[in-house]
Amino acid sequence: MKNLLNIIFFICVFVFPNVLNAQNLTNQEMLEFYPYNLGNSWSYLWVYHNVQNDYYEAGRDNIVISSDTTINDVKYWLVQDDYKGYGYYEYYIERIDSVTGDVLRLDAESMGEINRVDNIYASVGDTVSISNNRFLLYCDKIVVLSIRDTVINNFETSIREVVGLPTLINLFFARNIGFLGSGQNFWIDTAKVNGIIFSDISSDLTDVKDDNVLIGTDFVLYQNYPNPFNPSTTIKYTLPRHGGQANVERDLSRFNGSELKSALQVTLKIYDILGREVATLVNKGQKPGNYEVQWNAGDNPSGIYFYRLQSGNFTDTKKLILLR
Repeated sequence: MKNLLNIIFFICVFVFPNVLNAQNLTNQEMLEFYPYNLGNSWSYLWVYHNVQNDYYEAGRDNIVISSDTTINDVKYWLVQDDYKGYGYYEYYIERIDSVTGDVLRLDAESMGEINRVDNIYASVGDTVSISNNRFLLYCDKIVVLSIRDTVINNFETSIREVVGLPTLINLFFARNIGFLGSGQNFWIDTAKVNGIIFSDISSDLTDVKDDNVLIGTDFVLYQNYPNPFNPSTTIKYTLPRHGGQANVERDLSRFNGSELKSALQVTLKIYDILGREVATLVNKGQKPGNYEVQWNAGDNPSGIYFYRLQSGNFTDTKKLILLR
């Protein structure tokens, strides 16, 4: 029965995603999700939160197309990525194959190979094999979830949403703007694309009338990765704005920042196959957002374990396998 429910969940989410307001875009229009031109630039804000240490870090990521180059008579764009806060630059080259729709990248981690990181011609519901996408670590494929209309800075555009598998990390793109972000922990702030300046973009994205666009409106507990694992694995989860379907517990005393106006009481625990509690990973109030926590199984024996996320009326449990 559990396997059947998992299959139904997969079909509902990935085979028949929400495509309200989706457009029938031409290939030329699809290319506009990756607006490559000399001088185009994007500025992103990022936040890192280590749940176990309650450690926050934030910064800005500035990306600019600084020049172009030719490899085997094929034109590539040279992209300069400036990690503010870390103080170093990263360079990589990208291009789109206008025949196949493949988005191709060569960077320092490619080991000299040009990798496909996306396919812009893929239709809603299509699965695309990928490799070496910096925003989709541990993912070897993406599924196109939806394409729908929206307005950003009074500019009519379309948003394309894809999800990486198996980690279920979502990426968002806008026509004639470019990459928007990968959720609440990495989002676009400003951009200059083809001479048009966009500012405070993320505030416009919160008004898009779709529950899945950048702002979560319900709880999500993701499958751990890697799985099976030895000895440690990562568990990610999302706490929604407005508390989703659960009761929001306000507990300002747990936070020092004045910007944290409401909190959800959250527990994340590990159980063995007999239902005995093995570890408590989280037991605190947390603001809405995306979180990840690592579990090191230590001396626990190989076998099947379960991790359970609870907050208010919400509970979800998933299986993980320790294989030594």
